[in-house]
Amino acid sequence: MSTLLSEEKIVPFVEALIVEAGDKIRKRINESTSYEMKKNFADLVTAVDQDLELFLIKELQNRFPSHYYLTEETNPTQTVEKDSNDQFIWVIDPIDGTMNFVHGFNRYAISIALCKGEEIILGFILDVNNNTLYSAIKGAGAFCQGERIQVSNTSSINNSLLALGFSAEQWEQKIDVVSIMTAIAGAARGIRITGSSCLDLADVATGKLDSFFHYGLAPWDMAAGSLLVQEANGICTGMKGEPNFIKSNGILVTNGHLHHPYIELMSRHV
Repeated sequence: MSTLLSEEKIVPFVEALIVEAGDKIRKRINESTSYEMKKNFADLVTAVDQDLELFLIKELQNRFPSHYYLTEETNPTQTVEKDSNDQFIWVIDPIDGTMNFVHGFNRYAISIALCKGEEIILGFILDVNNNTLYSAIKGAGAFCQGERIQVSNTSSINNSLLALGFSAEQWEQKIDVVSIMTAIAGAARGIRITGSSCLDLADVATGKLDSFFHYGLAPWDMAAGSLLVQEANGICTGMKGEPNFIKSNGILVTNGHLHHPYIELMSRHV
């Protein structure tokens, strides 16, 4: 990885690219109310999502022509495999929080991660409205605007603030929604459902949140953010503690102190 980083100067290139992409979104904010539904009424896509994804792929392909792409709108079936150790794959979400974007709720982000085989080695998240850039390098730390970040030290669920989210299918069909809320109500200090898993992950990495969990996420929803959390000394697993959270049914993210307590709490209710 060090050769890739030093010879091709990949980090400053991607940082400049994601900032440029954020500028493009802000210039098209008036188009946010025009959308299409995908799986159901809670799963939306806009022309801005689609155009931005094509822009990012084109720019990265020009710089790295031998790399592959796993993206929400145009390449959703590309896989991240353990056996493909020499294969570089870019995992991209052009707008994480499309529903927020459509409704004018200013919490959405761009997420770009680079995997080598199954290993996530770089992650970048841009909070579009605040123009705040988060980045992580495998083995070298996590950063917000170039400053190193760290998860919280909260050690009790009673003192914790967490975020959660539901898949579009869960929300429409009310699958586990009531049981999940019942498990957390009265246990944690508070719950936030913000509509952007990438920014929720970033908030765990900076210590603003103590935990985050979500069922039904795709790799582009969590690849960059999970590396951010891990490099900030947090823990990411599946909901039952599975190490390969990218391929699990859900992701549980904590500051580390709260991980097993949350696994135990959720196992009693879901």
